Amino acid sequence: MAHRRFTSSIQARLMLAVVVAVVLMAVGLGTAGWLAVRESMQRSLQERLALAEASAEHLGYVLSQNLSLLGQVAFAPGVDTTDGDNGPEKEALHDVFVTSIFDDGVYIADLSGKVLVAEPERPPGYEASALTTPPLREALLIGKPVISNAYSRPAGQMVISAVVPLKRGGATVGAVVGDIDPTGLTLSHALQPVRLGQTGYVEVVDYNGTVVASSRPQRLLETSDHGKILAGFIDRRETTSGTCHAGCHQDQGTTKDGRQTEVMAFAPLSLQSVSWGVTIRQSEAEAMAPSRNLLRGIILVSIPALLLSVVLAWGMAQSVSRPIISLTSAARKLSAGNLLSPIPSAGSDEVGTLGHALEDMRAKLSASLEEIKRWNLTLESKVGERTRELEALYQQLQAKESAREELLRKVITAQEEERKRLARDLHDDTSQALAAMVMALDTCIASPPRGDEQVRAKVEDIRAAAKKALDSVRQIMLDLRPSILDDLGLVPALRWYAEARLGERGVKVRLETNDYDKRLPSQLETTLFRIIQEAVTNIARHAEAENAVIAVDFQDSTVTVEVEDDGKGFDTGRARDAADRTFGLLGMQERVSLLGGEMRVDSHPGSGTRITVSIPLPPKEAHNV
Repeated sequence: MAHRRFTSSIQARLMLAVVVAVVLMAVGLGTAGWLAVRESMQRSLQERLALAEASAEHLGYVLSQNLSLLGQVAFAPGVDTTDGDNGPEKEALHDVFVTSIFDDGVYIADLSGKVLVAEPERPPGYEASALTTPPLREALLIGKPVISNAYSRPAGQMVISAVVPLKRGGATVGAVVGDIDPTGLTLSHALQPVRLGQTGYVEVVDYNGTVVASSRPQRLLETSDHGKILAGFIDRRETTSGTCHAGCHQDQGTTKDGRQTEVMAFAPLSLQSVSWGVTIRQSEAEAMAPSRNLLRGIILVSIPALLLSVVLAWGMAQSVSRPIISLTSAARKLSAGNLLSPIPSAGSDEVGTLGHALEDMRAKLSASLEEIKRWNLTLESKVGERTRELEALYQQLQAKESAREELLRKVITAQEEERKRLARDLHDDTSQALAAMVMALDTCIASPPRGDEQVRAKVEDIRAAAKKALDSVRQIMLDLRPSILDDLGLVPALRWYAEARLGERGVKVRLETNDYDKRLPSQLETTLFRIIQEAVTNIARHAEAENAVIAVDFQDSTVTVEVEDDGKGFDTGRARDAADRTFGLLGMQERVSLLGGEMRVDSHPGSGTRITVSIPLPPKEAHNV
């Protein structure tokens, strides 16, 4: 009777343990499924937010470029609102009109609001209403560019105005204004296309909540039903030192026009001169359909799996409990130190295998105890050996750390030297050119020139000084970071830098590649450019070479660059004696290591130098090669 009670008890416990384990697993799977569904929903919202931010960034870039076009009118050849000749102004405005988004015209107004020149020509009486334009008044008041919200002209036409103050000698003398017709599609075409199923669309709203651009033209100039939310986002941006906030919002219920619940992502434009935002909206049913289908599938699968697990647990408890009792009794004998009594056979299944294993354990236990003693001695020896190896590795690590510290010191010193050079260039070239401009302007103010020829001569002198200052600033910008790297890519930037750096020293440069127009991720292109820049600098400083070859090979999964010269070379084993060269190579090696690549330096005195750099491409980029 006691044996039966024990058997019944172990069966119940085993079945209870299995059922509890299955329930916990089901709960874990359910929790994981719920978290997966929640993450899927959050990801759907984040994807829409990312699309909104990308569209806002693109639209901000378009608006910034068009503001720049307006600002360039003041610098167009011959533009002077005081000389009575409107020909240059007319030509400059025409160029802006045909190349910009200002489809409703551009014009120049003076401080009184009078329209001096317009493209296309304005109707009579337009001059009298120019100063009533709110953005024009604001721009003339604060002296900064302004892009307005949608507003109504006296004639009732809705318009958006971009205003850039026109300055002469630091003082505002007027403004260049570009008008956009929000009922047209010029501004809507500036939006990046967004494809979000059947119900997704993108809109641009101003601070008042008016839709000024939309992928659904019928919504233009409507007042957004989220105007207060959008204004709150933009106000928050203006009170956090220019930091743009963005977010997602899920409407509750249906909209006034009977549409279904929508999910909306909003991102304000980062351009300080405009208070607009981009919204991406989609019906909640379509946006959340994948997540809800996933949750429904998890529920339908979990319930039958739980019931089946309970049935299997009961059968397993029946088959396991009996032989376990026999093995338990034998295990108690082993735990008491009885190594002489054999363990009875429990069959040929897994429990029987456990019985045979216990028997083998009983037979080998005594021998194992002696063997453990020998292992302890061996372990102590190996621990001592590993300790010595760790000490050697620690010394190597200290040496590398010391080299890194010295490299950091060299980098900081190089930065300070570069700052001194930039300050010297600005002082010697740019500041002197600007000072010459100021002196020329002071001369004109003190003794105004008489006659067109004198005026033209003075203007030419000032223009030459401005051009010299601009060339100096552009050269400094190219030294800091060549724009050709961002515009054309790695290979053209390498060709330009090598010819500019080595050509002035009489070194003939040849660049070889299997794909001249290949583009890589920006970080990878920048790092490769800096590595090859250091190699070219070493050739210019130390190699005394006559010829140099740069080879760029784009392979399936890697990009390999070789830089070879026929200079005097050096002994790589004794390179530590040349501090500048050593830390230049160390800096290159550090950049290569950060990208998971390899660098090899082959050089001998009198036989030139070859540097080979191999960088693995990211999976997506390797697939596109």
